[in-house]
Amino acid sequence: MFFYFNELTSYMDLSDEDAGYIRSLEPILTPHIDHVVELFYEALEANPRTWALFSGPEQVERLKETLRGWLAEILEGNYDHDYFKRRQRIGRVHVEVGLLPHFMFGAMNIIRRELDRVLYENGTPFDAQQALHKVLDLELAIMVQSYCDTLVEMKAKVPAALASGLAHEIRNPLNAIGLHMTLVERHLRKRGVESDATSTSIEGVRHEVRRLRGLTSEIIDFAKPLNIQPQWVDGADMLQAIETVHGPTLKASRIALETRIEGGTSIYCDPELIKQVLIALLTNSVEALEAAGRVTLSLHNNPRHTMLVFEDTGPGIPAELKFKIFDLFFTTKASGTGMGLPIAQKIINAHGGSMVFEPVSPQGTRFRILLPRPHLDSKE
Repeated sequence: MFFYFNELTSYMDLSDEDAGYIRSLEPILTPHIDHVVELFYEALEANPRTWALFSGPEQVERLKETLRGWLAEILEGNYDHDYFKRRQRIGRVHVEVGLLPHFMFGAMNIIRRELDRVLYENGTPFDAQQALHKVLDLELAIMVQSYCDTLVEMKAKVPAALASGLAHEIRNPLNAIGLHMTLVERHLRKRGVESDATSTSIEGVRHEVRRLRGLTSEIIDFAKPLNIQPQWVDGADMLQAIETVHGPTLKASRIALETRIEGGTSIYCDPELIKQVLIALLTNSVEALEAAGRVTLSLHNNPRHTMLVFEDTGPGIPAELKFKIFDLFFTTKASGTGMGLPIAQKIINAHGGSMVFEPVSPQGTRFRILLPRPHLDSKE
């Protein structure tokens, strides 16, 4: 998630100069913090739905003290990763207690309006006022992201939990089917009943049992928490390993695999999991490329992030499916399970990164994977 924070502060153009402006406002705004806190809770008390969230006066007094600390920390002007983690926790608490987003926006407006009034009365320079608005917008964005993260988690967890429960229920009957097929085969042999048709039928059933076992294992694994072990690895070695292992198969299918590297080779990731993502994309491309084609895998590094770009010259994915392809069990293939891309996205999300799909003109598919790099990067 630090990648998200770095991206957000960069997009909002929140600079060290802005942090300096905020620190200059501390002696002006600090004397008014108590008044802002009282106005804030007066507004909450006036609304039955927000006031119902509190258990009593003691809790309200504790939360008032928390709000004073929150405002004081804003004026310190230190907007680092520790600050971001603390803000994330506040956002999650808002979600957990059931505070609706529109109340959060309204509450932030009370704070913004009162602080603006104080700055206006003090004749504060425009740049300093804008710096404060940037930070308040940053606070709001982090809190809104908490709601978005919760929705995304629910979207993934609910079907995964249902599917996992179903997979567990299916596993035992599958084992029983496999056992009984073995018993049937032995019984037929004892009676001297052996034919190509019988053997083909038995092997057909066993093949489907194996396929269903594999699918249930995938579902159960998907529902489990993902524990990544990130480390610095050489991206060139990773791409070379994929090319060495899968190159001959691609060549036999008349598919050319090209790798490109720009801006250094180090990647901070769990190498086995990232290779799993790239191989899943490669497998999809091979299945989509009915005739000769090309797959390009490129690595781009800059101080903030690593970008892996996977592109093929296949028939592509319709643009209207852009936001469906990462849904669990969604597939456009007759024999697909709809597990590959959701698993890949889960792995990338666990790294604090992002994975997006882009159609390629006139045809083809492109996936961009962004992986964060530690704040202090001594590798390049």
